[in-house]
Amino acid sequence: MAYYAEKASYEMALQMQQKSTDITARFGLPKDQYVAAGGSMPITAEGIGMIGTATVSGMSQAEDHEFVTEGILEWIASKG
Repeated sequence: MAYYAEKASYEMALQMQQKSTDITARFGLPKDQYVAAGGSMPITAEGIGMIGTATVSGMSQAEDHEFVTEGILEWIASKG
């Protein structure tokens, strides 16, 4: 069964860090295949729900999160 948090990956990573847990204990995902790290943001459509994600990687978790958040906000602003 899939688990869809519909939250930013940075939020999930910080919550696990705060609770002293990891992705294996929390979700049963193998550590060699998954990592809880910032940089992915859910994209939702009104009346539909989550339709995808925007993801970046290569900087610190906080910088990745900020970069993708700013990009989404700029795109929304460009649509008026």
